[in-house]
Amino acid sequence: MSNRYNKIMLVKLKPMYGFTLVELAMVLFIVGLLLGGMLVPLSTRLEQQNRETTNTSLNEIKEVLLGYAVINGKLPCPDCPTSGTSAGCTATSADPAKINDGIEDGVDISGNPVSIGSYVSCATTQGNLPWVTLGTTEFDAWSNHFRYHVTDDFADNVEGAPVNVTPCSNPAADVSFCTTSTGDVDIENVSGTTVTTGVPALVVSFGSNGNVAPTTASEMDNQDGNQTYISNDYINTSGSEFNDMVMWISPNLLMNRMIVSGRLP
Repeated sequence: MSNRYNKIMLVKLKPMYGFTLVELAMVLFIVGLLLGGMLVPLSTRLEQQNRETTNTSLNEIKEVLLGYAVINGKLPCPDCPTSGTSAGCTATSADPAKINDGIEDGVDISGNPVSIGSYVSCATTQGNLPWVTLGTTEFDAWSNHFRYHVTDDFADNVEGAPVNVTPCSNPAADVSFCTTSTGDVDIENVSGTTVTTGVPALVVSFGSNGNVAPTTASEMDNQDGNQTYISNDYINTSGSEFNDMVMWISPNLLMNRMIVSGRLP
């Protein structure tokens, strides 16, 4: 009986082993290192995926813009993102529902907003891509609106009517531009080297930091409202980051589509 009791007591008194606080701290430290090492590649993969998605959207938008030009004899006007974008958008804001609604905004010869189909020129040459008018996606992969810039000559509803439009020497019926028309948009890279000039229209995605937090001079150049834009490969170097994505309509490609379709002689 006593032997059995002793065995039971030995079992009960057998020490229990576990992790010490130091050992737990070491485990948590190692797990933290492993997770930290995984987060950087994960964010990189996510950025790459978003850029691929946005690039696909930009290519689709290019084809839609070219098709729109063939069908309508012009490129679409931008959609006013705010009432203060231009004088035309200020006038358009008399009907607030027209601001940032995805539908192109136009004005008559006096600058008064008019319905699409009867306007003479664009309310603004720089604004949101008119995604409703075109039937395209509204946002890039970062849920930001695409910026759209078009040259007046290529988007005016009646060729030669607005004051600032250069009349064509060989105008075609129901087409707002001709083979001699020249765009006013120029493209450079981050080094200031000219990539191309005379672009009729372009579309910009401002990347992961959107249009509210450009981090470098090159990204700021794409938001300064002038006719020069920066297009470059993706740069992730601290202090010289560049993640804007720029798609433009080549004048040669546009003219070729118009000629092949019979819209231009």
